[in-house]
Amino acid sequence: MEANNQDEGSPGRTSQMLMQMMSQMSEQLQNMQASQQNLRAEREADREEMRTQIRAMQSAIATPAQTPQPGATPIIRPGPQRSFSSETILAKKKPTLPDPPKFDGTRKKFRPWYLEIRAKLIHDRGAFRSDEERFAYIYARLEGSAQNMAAAYFEQGGKNDSRSPDPFLDYLNRRYGDPNAKARALDRLRSLRQRPDESFATFFPKFEKELADSGGGSWVDAVQINYLEDALNGKLKDCLISVPNIPTDFNSYAELVSTIGSRLDSRDYQARLERRSPSSTHRQAQPERAARRESPDRMDWEPVKVGKHSSRGTKEGKTGVRWAKEERRCFRCGRVGHVAAYCTRGPREQVDEKSQRPIGKAERPQQRTKAAKVEPRERDNREREDEADSHYETASDDGSENR
Repeated sequence: MEANNQDEGSPGRTSQMLMQMMSQMSEQLQNMQASQQNLRAEREADREEMRTQIRAMQSAIATPAQTPQPGATPIIRPGPQRSFSSETILAKKKPTLPDPPKFDGTRKKFRPWYLEIRAKLIHDRGAFRSDEERFAYIYARLEGSAQNMAAAYFEQGGKNDSRSPDPFLDYLNRRYGDPNAKARALDRLRSLRQRPDESFATFFPKFEKELADSGGGSWVDAVQINYLEDALNGKLKDCLISVPNIPTDFNSYAELVSTIGSRLDSRDYQARLERRSPSSTHRQAQPERAARRESPDRMDWEPVKVGKHSSRGTKEGKTGVRWAKEERRCFRCGRVGHVAAYCTRGPREQVDEKSQRPIGKAERPQQRTKAAKVEPRERDNREREDEADSHYETASDDGSENR
């Protein structure tokens, strides 16, 4: 009986347990919904508070500030809270100018370096975090004797340990700058003159450099024009005389002189080309004449050489080589192998026919060499040429015997 009662009571207990579990779950759901509603309400309250703050800020910006009345308590509106970190990171800009070269202590190079490093510190100011970093950058752009000289100043941090870049540059300018630079530049400007053959485009940059170095950029236009007019050569001054309206502004005056100078240069260039043109045409005509003379035709004219065997009766080989050295005979000693110009022996002694005595140098008659006429060569006149050659050889032999 008891076992049956236990079996019958087990489903009731199970149902009770299920009911308890469901009630617990419903309570948890209600609690979660309530917490979500509370969170939503808090968020709405925060949003509403932010909206009121924004409206208050907009109204404060839109309305002008009013002077507070005495005795009235000022209304303090809570502003938006921002959280800052303990270390604020400063953003560095990218440098736009390159680093200037290091200065080694040469006074001639100081002025360009000084201007370049000042431009670097001004235009790339955002690339440095502080004046102390710019102070260290100036020392880093020194080397050699200049760095050794500025080491004590850099170690002390400058005047009053300020570590400022401007006093550091002034210190270097006092050590390496030229205090008389403007005076010397003014002397050079007064003595500067344009050469007669110098173009204005070449001369004007020199004038501008000396004018800037002497501080003439701040002078009035009339003074600058006066210095430039005195420095011009006579050709440009003569051209400026005919100009009716000369500008009073220095830049306009310089443009006018530059225009006149360029026209003069163009005229001189054309004149040089015209002077060179006859010589160039003559040089071009010479190769044409040479080409005509070098014609391979046998009918061309050739000069007859006096005192040497004619080449008409000589034997010519297939290669065109004529009169070998061994066949040449000296007219002084009569031997073969060399000519009279290279003969080591003296000339033959001439004997007088009447007295049969040798003729000395003073008694020898002076022989004059006549210029030979130019004779044409003809292929069909071989016999006449052979006769002339044999006659020439006979005459030369008779002359040698008579001597």
